[in-house]
Amino acid sequence: MWRGISIVLLFSGVLCSCGGISKEEAMRQVDQLIVLYEENRPKFVLQKSELEKASSCDRATALRQAADDKIRAASMSKESDDNLTKVQMELLQAEKNCQAK
Repeated sequence: MWRGISIVLLFSGVLCSCGGISKEEAMRQVDQLIVLYEENRPKFVLQKSELEKASSCDRATALRQAADDKIRAASMSKESDDNLTKVQMELLQAEKNCQAK
């Protein structure tokens, strides 16, 4: 439980920061989103909603690109991560919704 709360607080703090994010930070945030998707779906939905409503879509784009990179890397292994694929699709939708506003 504390792990989930810590992740949410860390992720919320990162969302509030200004400017673009590095590729490494985007990868860490995608990992955090996967944990939220698996362990606390309502908080994942809240984080996705914040990405969609942001004044700039840079963060949504960076996270989607990081998820794409993770999918490409995972495609080289025999293991399948369905939750990564689902989070990638959610991030793609969040980016589209952000750009459409």
